[in-house]
Amino acid sequence: MVPLLAGLHEVMPWVKQWHGEYDDEWGDVPADELEAEHENQLRKHQVGIEELKGWRPVKKTRGRKPAKQTVLDVE
Repeated sequence: MVPLLAGLHEVMPWVKQWHGEYDDEWGDVPADELEAEHENQLRKHQVGIEELKGWRPVKKTRGRKPAKQTVLDVE
């Protein structure tokens, strides 16, 4: 859940910018509802803002794994 919540936290300023006004079709301010749900999920999963800011994806290695070296018995 932390990666999803971190991603939402990262884009929240743009959500507020683009959807920060009352929308007749939505029936409310979409940014306010999304922010309230985000905060609800943070409490539910006991995740703090500092943890979201510090989260980074795991770096994956590219390419093939090195082949296992075998030792040959030479007499």
